[in-house]
Amino acid sequence: MEPLVSIIMSVHNDQDTLKTAIKSIEKQTYSNWEFIIYDDASTDNSKKILESFSSKNKKITLISGNLNKGLAYGLNKCILKSSGNFIARMDADDISYPTRIEDEMDYLTTHDDISVIGCNLLVFNGKENIGVRKMPERPAKEDFVNGSPFAHPTVIIRKNILSKINGYSSKVGRAEDLDLWFRIYEFGCKGYNLQKVLYRYKELPDDYKKRTIKDGFKTMLVFIKGFKRLNIPIYYYTFALKPLISSIVPNKVMIKYHSKKLR
Repeated sequence: MEPLVSIIMSVHNDQDTLKTAIKSIEKQTYSNWEFIIYDDASTDNSKKILESFSSKNKKITLISGNLNKGLAYGLNKCILKSSGNFIARMDADDISYPTRIEDEMDYLTTHDDISVIGCNLLVFNGKENIGVRKMPERPAKEDFVNGSPFAHPTVIIRKNILSKINGYSSKVGRAEDLDLWFRIYEFGCKGYNLQKVLYRYKELPDDYKKRTIKDGFKTMLVFIKGFKRLNIPIYYYTFALKPLISSIVPNKVMIKYHSKKLR
């Protein structure tokens, strides 16, 4: 029998995209999954949508929070509730292609040395597909210099590894995924990215308006601490300034920069 995969997602005011995201999981060719969703104190119609899905599908479990506590908190709640030995991520405004879980699990279950697996993703700006974001196939510690080596919502992680490093940190702002990869690699683990597009990632121009200097500073600190964890040479530390610098660069410039990096 296929190993149980616990898919986790945290939701906050995602009523417009939530149904499509959940249906993309229900259509997975991999059959042995459970979907644990944390409603992070949504004030729109998200909770009603989640209640409707969970009442119709026994594989979907809803956890509700009364206060908005952020992504890391919600994901940790989902992990505590999970029963599978593998934890898969999903975001409430994206789409997993039908074979995503199956393809990732096929590789993960035949490569015992791999602890986290992701894939390439198609970037969608709300109106049209604008290009493919290609992730490094075999992320090494040197790849952290260029940013996060995994696309967070595309990954599956072995649960025992998450347990050993105490899951996500709620103290690193919007860099909970980057911090997680640093700690996983510090633990001696390896990762892999399938060179297939198995996920459609929604990235709106307005998303760049969410950048703050405070978050840029926190992400810079995650990089510096992470470089120390992985013994990355000190002359690379200037790269840690990138998130702080990008937080003050005009949105139009950042949009153009990231668009040019797409394939």
